[in-house]
Amino acid sequence: MEEGEFSSHQIRGLSVETKEGIKLGLIKDIIPAGGSEILIMEYKGREVLIPFVQKICREIDLEEKRIIIDLPKGLLDLNEI
Repeated sequence: MEEGEFSSHQIRGLSVETKEGIKLGLIKDIIPAGGSEILIMEYKGREVLIPFVQKICREIDLEEKRIIIDLPKGLLDLNEI
């Protein structure tokens, strides 16, 4: 694995927080989607899809067990599964 790459088992269970420090939920799973992956986050009793791309997922901190995201407007309302 190269620097900046993560395996699915490292990502599952991480806490998702906004860059402002707001805790949103936990990563339940990762699904492949062409050239990138999609994170499935548990948020207020439902699942939300988050593109696993640098523009959104700004920092992955395995020691603190969290992913810091730059939350796009409307993402939490956009994509339930």
